[in-house]
Amino acid sequence: MPGGRSGSSSSRPKRLRVTVGIDGGFAHLPGLARPRVVDVAALPADAVALLRSLLAAPAPRKSAAPGPPRGADRRSYVIRVEEGSRRRTVTATDPVDDPGLAALIDVLLSTARARAR
Repeated sequence: MPGGRSGSSSSRPKRLRVTVGIDGGFAHLPGLARPRVVDVAALPADAVALLRSLLAAPAPRKSAAPGPPRGADRRSYVIRVEEGSRRRTVTATDPVDDPGLAALIDVLLSTARARAR
């Protein structure tokens, strides 16, 4: 069709959407803890690659084992990643044992804070 779009929408890359939130911690302030949208374009390429790998990885199995120890000053981080119909939520509690995930949380939080300014 002349003047129409060429190609289909399925051939375009899907937009990556990421939100990050914090729960708990010493002197918890709900206004600061609300989930924030992260500007994916501002992230380093390795962080974007890690987010995409989280989406591609098989969903973790549900475990009956108790979660990490709880404490008044422990923070929980919730990362939600969406791309098209794929969605994944990752939750981590301080201290974050996986160095890659800890670094990703730091980058996401600093990017979200910079966007909020």
